[in-house]
Amino acid sequence: GQALAALMGQALVELVALVTRVGGALAALMELALAALVTRAGQALAALRGEGVLVVGSGAYTHNLMELRGLRMQGVTAEPDWVRGFAEWTDRAILEGRLDDLLAYRQRNPHGARNHPTEEHLFPLHVAFGAAGTGATGRALHRSITHGTLAMTAYADLDVSVIDELP
Repeated sequence: GQALAALMGQALVELVALVTRVGGALAALMELALAALVTRAGQALAALRGEGVLVVGSGAYTHNLMELRGLRMQGVTAEPDWVRGFAEWTDRAILEGRLDDLLAYRQRNPHGARNHPTEEHLFPLHVAFGAAGTGATGRALHRSITHGTLAMTAYADLDVSVIDELP
């Protein structure tokens, strides 16, 4: 269990590093393939719900530490438009169940690449959506932006009823 999870995590980190080095159109194709693969992993986990397992995704809604450092050095504390715009677009995609848009967020969200220079911090959302099933939507429980660039949003009910079914 844990050894396999660690191995899969390391493989994912290496794939993300490869995509970053490749660049261009091939990188965009690889990013879509990785997001779809991670979503498929979530779909495989969905079967565990029948055994009482709750799938939880924990990542970062926005995650650009280079921008964070730059803004802090300039004394900027307010959130930039590109952080708020990404968060609002992603919120709408989740609330409307637009998994295809979430998978292709770097191409479809005008602020996608700037908020996520690499993929791994948004992949837990893809896993959770995959586990939730086709047509899943969610409702926001919490929204916050820290240090101007680190947005965190917690969702429930990605599969409409799993939270309500807990003992």
